[in-house]
Amino acid sequence: KLCKQYPDWSKDDCQHVADRKIWVGMTYDMIVAVQGRKPNVVNPSNYGNGMRYQWCWTDSSPSCFYGGEDGIVTSYN
Repeated sequence: KLCKQYPDWSKDDCQHVADRKIWVGMTYDMIVAVQGRKPNVVNPSNYGNGMRYQWCWTDSSPSCFYGGEDGIVTSYN
């Protein structure tokens, strides 16, 4: 079902999201699918080398994900 909704995701990515797995390199849309909703808080920042984002869910662990303008997760905590 996820692969039909997101045809640009690989079959493995769809399975990982369905299994609620989290990894560096997943996309913002994948995190939203795993969490089941959009984040409670989005914190944008720019320190001179492009926009960076912190996406946080207040009631989950890990609670915050970090990435750039491309929406790719580079870290989480």
